[in-house]
Amino acid sequence: MFQTQPCEQLGNFRAIHDRILDNRDILIGEMRRDIYLNSSDTIIVALHNFFIGVNLFKSMGDMELWSDDHDVNTIGYHLVWCTKYRHEILKDGADVVAKHVIAQTCADNGWGIRGLEVMPDHVHLFIQAHPTDRPCDIVRLLKSTSAVAIFHSFPKLKGQKFWGSGLWSKGAYYGSVGDVTQETVQRYISEQKKR
Repeated sequence: MFQTQPCEQLGNFRAIHDRILDNRDILIGEMRRDIYLNSSDTIIVALHNFFIGVNLFKSMGDMELWSDDHDVNTIGYHLVWCTKYRHEILKDGADVVAKHVIAQTCADNGWGIRGLEVMPDHVHLFIQAHPTDRPCDIVRLLKSTSAVAIFHSFPKLKGQKFWGSGLWSKGAYYGSVGDVTQETVQRYISEQKKR
């Protein structure tokens, strides 16, 4: 299992690179939640971006047909949420922490990430979820866990930009994504009596 360590304990760039390459096939659930990230050390930020890209988003791609005991579904959501006051703080390592925590939370809850992009002032997420998971609950959990992790990793942000308030704005965008279009569903329903 890959275990992150404080930057000064990892040694030089080559040693860090080798540790990541040796462990690139681990599962998300085996990863430790605590990231030691020195935001001024661009090598560590770049390597964390590489590590996250290789491991956490193996599930990205087309939606799959999921089945439970009594359900079969392909429910996908396009979710977008913004930082409070649209402050552009999701950069210089904060974006890496956000990606890691979002991916870890999705893995812990059995949600499949099909696309994720962290912009300086907002997050885009294309996620496949179960029918029992409400989109508003998904966003609430992802906002909560990512805010705690970002403020823990970058404690000065809370006092400088948010005056003691939360990281995320109250609202979000929720868009449903499926593998059929609106016209296909309307045509299917209208043709039911003709059969």
